Amino acid sequence: IDDRVFADRHDDTVRGAGAGQLDQVGFDFLGLAAQVEGLSQEAARHLIVRVPLPDLVSPPVRVAGDAERIAEAEALIDQGDPQAALVKLQEALAINPANDEARHDYVKLLISLGELDSAQAALAPALAQIPRQLRFEALLHWLQALQFATTDERAQWTMAQFEQALSANKRDFETRLAKARLLMAAGQWEAAMDELLEIIMRDKTWSEELPRKIYIGVLELLTPPAPKPDPSEKGQTGGIEIAGKAVAQQDPQAELVSRYRRKLSMALN
Repeated sequence: IDDRVFADRHDDTVRGAGAGQLDQVGFDFLGLAAQVEGLSQEAARHLIVRVPLPDLVSPPVRVAGDAERIAEAEALIDQGDPQAALVKLQEALAINPANDEARHDYVKLLISLGELDSAQAALAPALAQIPRQLRFEALLHWLQALQFATTDERAQWTMAQFEQALSANKRDFETRLAKARLLMAAGQWEAAMDELLEIIMRDKTWSEELPRKIYIGVLELLTPPAPKPDPSEKGQTGGIEIAGKAVAQQDPQAELVSRYRRKLSMALN
């Protein structure tokens, strides 16, 4: 670990040292030490020594942090290279497994690329959180819809078969939920939410309110990301807020989300 730099919360810089050189040294954050191959958190505690920054003669090359790798991943996605973006997000999680932003983006990208088993494994730590974050619940519902589309026999049904079954029994919620999940898997989000609304309007508590939870998850998936602040407009708070509202009103995606939120509210009241 001689060529790696770590820092604790006091902003002291620490570097690799020989085993036993400093015994019983404690740090609040071990940083990248745990990412060295074959080195556990406990072992890392005995292999690092605090060195004040001014005393470093030749500082090691700085290792990019998790936030930088997330930014690099976003750029790679914009450039049309999702596989390279996956690598960057994987690296970000290796540096900081608690980085929820990196985990969210990583799982979302895995799902979009059809790597469902990897996505399920990567999502598991986030689902263990109490309480669960809505964005991870949303990814779970999307993942389950795609898994349903590859494992359930009703995935072979035509839409006409679904309509026939539902015409015979409008309270066949299992069939309607199956249809909604297949529509989600196909990216037909509005149609999926319409089917979920049909269940909610007839029985709000059916299956422990699962249709409502999936519906909210879809809204979360469809919600556009908040625009990043423009550094050139720093200090012009009023102008930014007004412009932001105008953009939101003109954004078709934001309008769709707002419209379906109102539909849910009406169905629940």
